Amino acid sequence: MATIRAIGPRVMVVVEAEANHNSSNYARRFVDALFHYGALFDCIGECMVEPNDSGRVELESRVLAGWIRNIVAAEGEERKIRSVTMDVWRTLLARFGLGEAKMSALVLYQVGWVLGRFSCGRFCKVDINGKSIVIGWKGTPIVSISAWKFSRPRKQNGDDRN
Repeated sequence: MATIRAIGPRVMVVVEAEANHNSSNYARRFVDALFHYGALFDCIGECMVEPNDSGRVELESRVLAGWIRNIVAAEGEERKIRSVTMDVWRTLLARFGLGEAKMSALVLYQVGWVLGRFSCGRFCKVDINGKSIVIGWKGTPIVSISAWKFSRPRKQNGDDRN
């Protein structure tokens, strides 16, 4: 976080799978992955109707299969996919002095507008979790989008140049 803070961004955006794939409890991690990826495969089946579409085959067999394998079969340092829910991000980022920024009504409108442009978009639901957006598929949260701002550094010796 020190590196990101040193860059001095006005805002940091986090887009994350809205699932807990970081649990040390295998059964919990497996069930969460089952629901999360089950919803993703249902979404792909609904939106990418052709089962032999090269993009769909690539997505399902290479990308998602690799992620699932990593979540359910790898342990310790081998496990690279460690998604956590927005509530976990909120706690973690607060420790580093980041505050959640509210999404504007325009952002919410744009998310709804983009989803509405797709025939399968009717199955998507946009929710608010705190100040963040959560997009779900048929009732299952899929992805969260949040914006974060660093709190102002404390004044030291009367210096207010930050």
